[in-house]
Amino acid sequence: MSSAFTKDSLVKLFRPISDLINGNTVDEDKLLDPAIRNLLKASTTLVPHSRDVRVLQFHIWARDQPSIFHRHHFKYAIQYDPFGTMGGTATKNFTIEFYVSKIRIYQEREQMVARVGRDLSRIRVPGFSLCETNRFFCFDHKFQASTEAALLREIRSHLFPLLNAVHPMFYRILDAFNLPLTKEQRQDVISGRQKLGFVDRSSPHYGKNPEYRREVSPALRRATFERDGKLCQHCEREFDVAKLHADHVVPVARGGLTVLGNLQALRHRLTHSACGS
Repeated sequence: MSSAFTKDSLVKLFRPISDLINGNTVDEDKLLDPAIRNLLKASTTLVPHSRDVRVLQFHIWARDQPSIFHRHHFKYAIQYDPFGTMGGTATKNFTIEFYVSKIRIYQEREQMVARVGRDLSRIRVPGFSLCETNRFFCFDHKFQASTEAALLREIRSHLFPLLNAVHPMFYRILDAFNLPLTKEQRQDVISGRQKLGFVDRSSPHYGKNPEYRREVSPALRRATFERDGKLCQHCEREFDVAKLHADHVVPVARGGLTVLGNLQALRHRLTHSACGS
């Protein structure tokens, strides 16, 4: 069986996807939910699987992923498996997935495994199924693509819905376990296969990601108004900043984050219908 793609051809094919996720190009088709824009980082290359170098993976991670979560074990990925040796089949040579390793959790493992399993089981993304073993969770979509056009269609219709549905959940989990861990500390834990102590929730590092605060900081508020040119995004009229507020496009109650990409300038305390009065 010969492979239809090479590493070089896939790198070239995935480069626009990397640029979009990394914020280097405009998301003209609005593929990414504004609530997670600027929270992800995509690789610019592909890496071989550690157990079969013929299997290639394109990785996407949380941009500010805490150091305790190694990015090879807590990630989104597009996997090319032309020989079906790592989960592929004779008729399905690609997988789009969200992957979480259970054995790479060294703080409150039982609690986090239970939370990931519970939250993932509540998510519904067409075409994806949840697989759980004693070693990992994998929320994946397997498919066959023999041409670049077919592969790009699958990526557009499945990768971005996966990111939009899963990342707000994953980000909340990262926020709860965001204590720093150096590379040396992580290696010591891996070598000894010992679980670290409980998360110190009194630590100044715990739960401090500002993206989860409902309140908009003055600096972020100013940045929102400057980007929008002091124009109300409903009526497109210009107002003094005292009459504007930074509104969440995706409400916090629905998982929207307090980030520039999820904020818009609106006339203060006016509904959409009254905005033009």
